Amino acid sequence: MATEVELKAWVRDQAAMQLLLNRICVFEYEYIKKDIYLHGPGGKPEESWAHWNGGPGAAAGADGTAAQLQKSGAVPVPFHARDFRLRIEESGATCTFKDRRLDQGVEVNREVEFSVSDAPAFLELARRIGCAVFSCKVKRGRRYRYERDTADAARLPLVIEMSAIAGLGVFIEVECVVDDPALQEAAAREIRHFAGIAGIDRGDIEATPYAKLLSDRGVNQCSEIAELSGGE
Repeated sequence: MATEVELKAWVRDQAAMQLLLNRICVFEYEYIKKDIYLHGPGGKPEESWAHWNGGPGAAAGADGTAAQLQKSGAVPVPFHARDFRLRIEESGATCTFKDRRLDQGVEVNREVEFSVSDAPAFLELARRIGCAVFSCKVKRGRRYRYERDTADAARLPLVIEMSAIAGLGVFIEVECVVDDPALQEAAAREIRHFAGIAGIDRGDIEATPYAKLLSDRGVNQCSEIAELSGGE
């Protein structure tokens, strides 16, 4: 089972970051990713990010301190969320669900992913069994690859994506996917190394899921996704 190790951060100076990525990374392609978030039967949207409070019923405080606790790594226990995501790209559709953990701003996610041959049919099936769409986002950006020039036999390539999300802003995501759990810490080190040379400020690292950020700002891009035009 693959493990996704990832860091997400706000980009304050898009032009400067673009120049840096062009200089130290290998450009792969541009993309548009349409993400549809669903929760299981009887679920509620807020339950889909309850893990940022350490899981249902955890005492993270009712004063909005959950994200700060997670950013500091104070809630490292994985949470088995009931939500899942359908991502639609030019190359096809993919369903993903994750068990999430945060370690000093770096996400360590046990990720399960599979291809979906017919996105509208999948969405109709999900609705028929009681699942519901609770958020959507559209990411437009550029994908890069970065690998350190080192003699280390365990060197790990990173996938770098810089995306613009209408209503939120511009983000950079630094990701490494490993099959061997023993490589998770090495992957996290590589990500932190890249964050250092890219000048990613610690205060710009964002632990909160996109769906929660969108909810907090009242942003929903479901109307931009044609596959949802059949209604809910």
